[in-house]
Amino acid sequence: MSIRPHAIETKTGLLFVACFCLCSAGMGQENLENPEESLSSDAPQTQIEISPETTVLTTPLDERGYLHVGGAINDFLKARVEHEDNAAVDFLKALGGRAEGQEMTYACEQLGIEIPAETDKFVKSVRLFATQQGWSDQRMLQLGEDVSECPSRVWKADDFPDLKLYLDECEPGFRWIDASVRKSGWYVPRDAKGESIIMLSLAEVQEARNVARGLGSRVTLKVGEARYMEAWRDIVLMRGLARKIAQGPTLIEGLIGVAIEGMACRSTMIWLQNLPESFDEFGEPLEAVAELGPMPSLSTNLLLERLMFVDTIQMMAQGSEKINELGGLGLMPSQGPNFAAVFTQLTRFAKPDWNQVLLSANDYYDRLEVAYLAATAKERRERLAELEEELEQRSENVQQVSENPLRLASWVLLPKRARRESTELITDALFSLLLPALTAVEQAATRNLNDQAVTALAIKIFDERANAGEFPESLNAMRLKAREFRWRDFASDQPYEYGRQGRGFILYNLGQNGVDDGGPVSEGEQKWDDFGINFTGFKPSPQ
Repeated sequence: MSIRPHAIETKTGLLFVACFCLCSAGMGQENLENPEESLSSDAPQTQIEISPETTVLTTPLDERGYLHVGGAINDFLKARVEHEDNAAVDFLKALGGRAEGQEMTYACEQLGIEIPAETDKFVKSVRLFATQQGWSDQRMLQLGEDVSECPSRVWKADDFPDLKLYLDECEPGFRWIDASVRKSGWYVPRDAKGESIIMLSLAEVQEARNVARGLGSRVTLKVGEARYMEAWRDIVLMRGLARKIAQGPTLIEGLIGVAIEGMACRSTMIWLQNLPESFDEFGEPLEAVAELGPMPSLSTNLLLERLMFVDTIQMMAQGSEKINELGGLGLMPSQGPNFAAVFTQLTRFAKPDWNQVLLSANDYYDRLEVAYLAATAKERRERLAELEEELEQRSENVQQVSENPLRLASWVLLPKRARRESTELITDALFSLLLPALTAVEQAATRNLNDQAVTALAIKIFDERANAGEFPESLNAMRLKAREFRWRDFASDQPYEYGRQGRGFILYNLGQNGVDDGGPVSEGEQKWDDFGINFTGFKPSPQ
C-alpha cells in the first residue's frame, strides 16, 4: 500500500483534535484513552453492502456478507492466466522457490512447483550463497557491494572472482528468467492468512531487484570479455523481467518494474560506450526494442490498492477490536495520538455510513485509472492534478472540522447530522492516509518513458553511424529515416538534447526536474537529473 507521507505529519493531529472535541462533548476524556470501556468488540455497525458501486471485485463473500478480499484477488488474477503461460512459475523457479530467506510454500504449492534443496543452483541471496561457501561476514558484505556496484562498471572475472563464482551459481536461475520473459501472463498466488490482505507478502517482488542486479553485473562482465551480443541479450532479459513484474496488481510491483527498466537503460548506455568501432550488429537490438514496447500502464497496479481500502473499511466497520488490530499492523501513524482510539470513539458515537465511504473511494480509484490511461503525459498530469486538488480539499475539510468544536458538539443533539458529517470526516481522513502519492508515481513513470526513448534513440544513432560512417549532425537529419522513434521529452514536449562533438556525441533528456544540468559525463555516468549518453569516442579493440 502507498501512504502519502505528509498526511502522517499534518492530518493525524487535526483529526485527533476533532475527535477529542467530539468525545469531550458527548462521552468524556476517559473513554478516549480507554475505548474498550465504552465499546465492545461486537458493537453493531453499519452493514456493508458489496456491489460494483462499492468495490471493483464483488465475490466471494463470507458469512457476514463481507468481501473475502484475499480470495477475491487470487480468483480474479488466476482466471486471467493459463498455467502454461504464467511467467511467474518460471520466475519462482529461478528463485529456488524462496524469497527473503523464506520458502514460498503457499505460492509454490498452488503453482505445482517443487522447491529444490538449498544446495541446488538458482538465483540465491548473497547471504545464502556466502553462508554455503563458509565465508566470513566481511567477505559476504564485500560480495553484496560488488553485486550492487558492478552493473555500473566493466570488469573481468579476475577482477572480482567471488562475484564470478556467485554469478555461476545463479546461472541456472537466469535460464529460468529467460523462459519466464517469453510468456505473457503473470500470477503469483498470495497467502492472505485468512480473508484479509493487510499483511500480504510481496517478498518475491523485492527479490526481482536482486535478479536484475545479477543480470546487470553479468552484462558488464560480458562487455569486459568482448561478448557484446551476449551482453545485449542479458539487457533484454532485464527489460523483459521489468515488464513481467510490472504486470502485478500493486503499485509496488509497478514501481519496481520501472526501477528495473531504469537499470536496464543504464546498462544499455554502458554497453554502447564500450562497443568497438567495428561493431555493426544493431539490427537485433533495434528489433528487440521495438518488440518490447512500453512498460505496462500504472493503471494495472491499482487493483490491490483498491482492495486494501475495502479491506481496511471492512475491518473498521467491525468495531474497536479490529480498529486496534489495524493500528497494530502499522496502517495508522505510529507517532502522535492513538489513532485507533480516535477512530473507535468516532465510529461508535456517530455511526458513519461505511457504504458511502466505499462509494467515494471506488469512484476516486475509477477516475485515477482513467488518469493513468490518458494518451499523453500532459493529459495525465492535468487529470492527476485535479485529483490531487481534491485530496487537498479533503485535508482542508478535516482542518475546518477540527477548528469548530461547536459543530462537533452539535452531533450529540443531531444524530443524523453526526452520521453524515462523521462519514465525510472519516472519508477525508482515510483518503489522506491510504491513497497513493499520485504526483510522485506519475513522475517516476514519465521519467522512465523518457529514459526508454533516449536509450532507443542512442542505439539508432550508433546504427546510423555504422551505416553512414559518422554520427548524425543533428536529430533532424535522422527523423525522416526513423519516424518510429520518440524525439521529444514526454513531460516538456521539447526535443531531446543532442550534439555531435569531436568523434562522438552527447544525447540526453532533462530528467525529472526539467532543468538542463549539462547532461551525463563521459563513460556513462549520469550527472544530476539528466539521463543519456556522453560518447567521447571508440576505445581500442580489446586484445
